[in-house]
Amino acid sequence: MKNKKNRRKLNSNPRKLREFKITINFLCFFILFSNALFQLDFPAGKTYHELIREGGELYDQIQFEFIDLWDNFSLNTKKLLYPKDIEVDRSGYLYVSDKRNKIIYKFKPNEKSVENWISDFQVDEKSIYPHGIVIDNSNNVYVCDSINHRIIKFNSDRNVIGSWDLVGMEDGQLNTPMGIAIDDLNHLYVCDSKNHRIIKLDSAGNFIGKWGSYGREENHLNLPLGIVIDNNRYVFVSDSGNRRIKKFTSYGALVAEFGDNLKEPAGLAVDNEGYLYVTDEGNHKVFIFTSNGSLVSMHGSKGNGNGQFVRPHGIAIDNLGYAYIADMGNHRIQRFKIK
Repeated sequence: MKNKKNRRKLNSNPRKLREFKITINFLCFFILFSNALFQLDFPAGKTYHELIREGGELYDQIQFEFIDLWDNFSLNTKKLLYPKDIEVDRSGYLYVSDKRNKIIYKFKPNEKSVENWISDFQVDEKSIYPHGIVIDNSNNVYVCDSINHRIIKFNSDRNVIGSWDLVGMEDGQLNTPMGIAIDDLNHLYVCDSKNHRIIKLDSAGNFIGKWGSYGREENHLNLPLGIVIDNNRYVFVSDSGNRRIKKFTSYGALVAEFGDNLKEPAGLAVDNEGYLYVTDEGNHKVFIFTSNGSLVSMHGSKGNGNGQFVRPHGIAIDNLGYAYIADMGNHRIQRFKIK
């Protein structure tokens, strides 16, 4: 009875009837629009949260296309086991650190032969346990021997041309170095991981400076693992224990910190466009940021399929636009085309 009265009131008042129809039409439009929005045809394997909103537009700025992988290759009866870091030289050769086997492998992606570049190599009667690797423009290779708290420098012929046994907490000394990077002036930046700081050295191993100390505040670090220098000499550090990325000047002044989605950031790389790539062992993903810390995209999930990861660690990008990732928990290297 009440509904009939309401209908009669609307029919007898044309203005209210028009307002009622407009309201109903608006609600119908809103429902249809919302349904269309949440059924957008996102790129394969992506979710809404993996897309970026910029200028009002949704887009996936950088994509990974799986190309191939290397796993279970046997060298001197040893298999790739928990690969840590990966680096690519100017000729396109990959260097992979296998700390468990005390080997650095060297190979070219399109060639089948794989070389034990160093294998159970000893310096000063101590075996090298390779972790972080970096290569300078002269193809000298710098290796973090994390177990022995030192940096070893090799020339391209595998001759040792420098060894800095720096164990301790004083200036220039190290405690479990894990990551290493080099700038265009041949200055080395080392993640002095268990001293929770960054050490800066020249190419002969002489101390230049340091920054960071243990803690969770703005100027603190907690187990830094990865480090990379961009073309503007900004230093990016994966502050793993604090679940964030920090951006510094080459003298250690803090510029920014970011990475709210990260759990255990590890390896870092920068491409020719200046984008920062971060492997996240805890999320089993690769995150991509602008140099100012804006999230661009993320790739991967936990598993052993192509394009999946288990605790990815090292990452390198070559001049042809390929990304190489040390898929540590799956004991393999994966290659992707960046698109």
